[in-house]
Amino acid sequence: MEKNQKGKNGIKELFLQTILPAVALVLAVNLAVVPSGCRSSIEGADFLTGDFTLPHIEEVKVESKTSVAMNFSKQVTVNRASLTQDSSPMSENLKSELSEDGRTVHFVCTDDMITGEHYILDAEIQDPHGNTLTISVTFPGFNDRVPDLRLSEIRIKNKSSKADESARKSEFVELYAKTAGNLSGLEIFNAEDGEGKKYSFPPIEVKAGEYIVVHYRNDAAGCINETGENLSEATAADCQNTARDLFVDNESEGRFGANADIVILRNSADGAILDAFAYANREKVSDWNDKLKPYAQVLEENLMWTDSSGTSSCTPESAFDGTSLNKEAHSVCRKNAIANGDLNHSNAGWYEVTATKMQSPGLPNKVK
Repeated sequence: MEKNQKGKNGIKELFLQTILPAVALVLAVNLAVVPSGCRSSIEGADFLTGDFTLPHIEEVKVESKTSVAMNFSKQVTVNRASLTQDSSPMSENLKSELSEDGRTVHFVCTDDMITGEHYILDAEIQDPHGNTLTISVTFPGFNDRVPDLRLSEIRIKNKSSKADESARKSEFVELYAKTAGNLSGLEIFNAEDGEGKKYSFPPIEVKAGEYIVVHYRNDAAGCINETGENLSEATAADCQNTARDLFVDNESEGRFGANADIVILRNSADGAILDAFAYANREKVSDWNDKLKPYAQVLEENLMWTDSSGTSSCTPESAFDGTSLNKEAHSVCRKNAIANGDLNHSNAGWYEVTATKMQSPGLPNKVK
């Protein structure tokens, strides 16, 4: 009993010496911070207010051999900027010129950029609120000799043969060069596949009347990119000695939409669409999916696809009827790929080939 009483006394002393003073201290602090009454306030503290979102790049355009334009999401100024080519300074006198609204910066250098070379523009951007953004943008040198290219033939499904590599026929996009020029800065992609898998053409000189075939697989022997004068290097299936054969780095993946897709040929320097083709299986597709909708809208805005009346329209109904395109022996050909004048950007300008012997990658399209 005495031992138990001593324990109680010890706890009481501990409470009086440590816990009670601590509670009293907390109460004193609270009373000092919170004034009497029902309202509390904090004086002497500064709260930061304003726009803390960073500016971001909305568009990049290579305007000329000496100028690159960048559009930003808000008004900006340039703290510093530099341009390099292959890790070497391109120009020590890189100037920046702002548009009237301050959202577009024109970076101008004193030296000409070379077609086909790659450049890196590094800069620090600041908005009126002091938010800064460090950017690094890679782009090809300005190409002032873009050839007049047009889509000529497309096959969206491959014909594979595990036993015989020479018989493997991949998906392809064939183009016809109506005029001579350089392919630097041009790119081709299909909306279902996404821009992350777009094919960027090397800086190749092409001649007027030349056929260029972009094969969408390189899973067989003889898949050699013909970037020079020799057009006989590639020996894979569908390669012609009179056409230029190029190969996408892809060994197994199907790249085109089975029921609908939009194929686009574009100049990356200014985003201009040079040609396009849209198809849809009308038995299965009544509306574009989220991948295709933005590109269908772009085609309509740029008058790159029309309905039968000639009105700008890119819908599954106005697209080429691709009900049977997703078959190995089928492709779609342009009726007037080598004709003079404007092309017919509608389903009426194309026809379907339903037999392998009628397909003609690297050669003039067979007359239907």
